[in-house]
Amino acid sequence: MKATLKSLRFRDPKTGDECSIELGFDTLSILDDTIEFEVRGWYYHRRENFRTEESFTVLYNANDNCIYIKRFGEKDVAKINLEDRPYRNEQNTLPNDFENLEGPPAFDAVCKLMDDSSELERIIKSIPAVDPIFGCIIKSGISTTVGQIVKCSKTVAKDSKLRQKIRDILRCLGVNKLSMLAQFTMRAIRCMLMAGWDIF
Repeated sequence: MKATLKSLRFRDPKTGDECSIELGFDTLSILDDTIEFEVRGWYYHRRENFRTEESFTVLYNANDNCIYIKRFGEKDVAKINLEDRPYRNEQNTLPNDFENLEGPPAFDAVCKLMDDSSELERIIKSIPAVDPIFGCIIKSGISTTVGQIVKCSKTVAKDSKLRQKIRDILRCLGVNKLSMLAQFTMRAIRCMLMAGWDIF
């Protein structure tokens, strides 16, 4: 059972195209020792009269302490192992070929860089999308949920049992819900303002 936490709609004043983003939470996921968010977006091309839809799931699994990002209808886009952080070479910098990575390979690399949120953001921005503006708002939802789960996971004792770990992370998410939604909203609006779109 999914509950909508936040939804936003935007319109391009020049073309009349519309774009919307919705952040949801699966309230039943905790029964499987997981925490699951859904990021859904729609882009309506008015002149061509067709709609593009994208849906991603951000799932934290307490059994293996990993975050999975899945694109609807596809296999996992990313698996972020929270046990692997931090990873650095001797110079405490990124691998030389990091800049050339895109899509799933980029997410494979980011799982070793979880202590650097700026790098996490950079990798999330590599998710392929149909339209740059549309991709930007989708990524705003993914980056917000991943970032908050990562922050909350750091507050949990390593020796916690599964159910206690889930409860502690859920409690942390609840405490930070308003700030998370504010961050999600700010990021999405920033995407649209840069393109000159209106919120409605």
